[in-house]
Amino acid sequence: MNWELRREILQFSHYWPLTFLAFLLGSLVAIGISYFMPVPYRAEAGLSVTFNLDIAPRNPDDFKNWYLEQLDVFIFSDTVINKALSSLRTQDPYWETVTLDGLRSSLHAYWRSAGQWRLVAEAQEAAQADSMVKAWEDAVLSSTAAATAEASQMQDLTHQYNHLVQLAAATRTRSQELIHAKQALQAWLATQAQTGSQAPLDTLQRWQILAAAGRVVDMNPTEQILLETAPATDAPASAYVEWVDKVLASLDLSLATLQAQEADLTSQSEAISRSWNEALNQAGGLSAHLVVEALPGADQPAKPVRTTAAAALIGGIVGVLVWVLFWLARPRRITRV
Repeated sequence: MNWELRREILQFSHYWPLTFLAFLLGSLVAIGISYFMPVPYRAEAGLSVTFNLDIAPRNPDDFKNWYLEQLDVFIFSDTVINKALSSLRTQDPYWETVTLDGLRSSLHAYWRSAGQWRLVAEAQEAAQADSMVKAWEDAVLSSTAAATAEASQMQDLTHQYNHLVQLAAATRTRSQELIHAKQALQAWLATQAQTGSQAPLDTLQRWQILAAAGRVVDMNPTEQILLETAPATDAPASAYVEWVDKVLASLDLSLATLQAQEADLTSQSEAISRSWNEALNQAGGLSAHLVVEALPGADQPAKPVRTTAAAALIGGIVGVLVWVLFWLARPRRITRV
């Protein structure tokens, strides 16, 4: 006998009482299984996640998604979970036996983009689920607030560090300028000591000495007065020797001051660098532009993950599917016979 779908459907429709019986038996079996299996409870809390950007990143979507992924990692970090677990342990001794990994495995977060996030906690008792999601929400809010504050501190420290780097560069440039001036004046003194000439300096030599001395002059009144007291044009070379010695003394004092400033700037830069690294660790990879707040009206009290009615419906559907498969296998059995 050839198998025909139309005929099979017509025959199957005549056995609707058996179909109903299969649905009923499947529902009863599912209800029985759900009775003996513990039903977990699920509680939810909502978060508002936004960005307060005062910068223009090259690719805003990549920038946003990167920090959202960082936030997803952060809320499951040991720091946040440990804070939530510590809060739970102050409420109920039951949580003393729960580990970080045990608590973390009962927590879930759902998000698609910046905006609304859902924090979900599952437990065998409704009160436990409510306590878990509340403690986790509080831990996330307090931890992200502290982390974003550290991220903001990183930005301030970066500006301070860059400013110190610029000052240090200017100080080094000034030191090199004074060193070149010192070498030029010392070279002239060495030449003068060899020649022992007492004749007035020619115009070129005088301007070279005055130019080298002029590099020493800053905003210090003493140095300006020293430059003004330079020997006259017709003064002998010996007068310049004494005056150059005074310029060199002032120059050495300026160099010592600059070297002290450079050392101080280096020390400050190293201190800021250490503070920046500490802030980096505390920031947990979050952005200073990230704003995480509680979402009003989004919290949902604990509810059973599955209900008896849902179990009965699923069991009934499974029962009917089994009955249909049994019926579809019937033609093959008849054919073999």
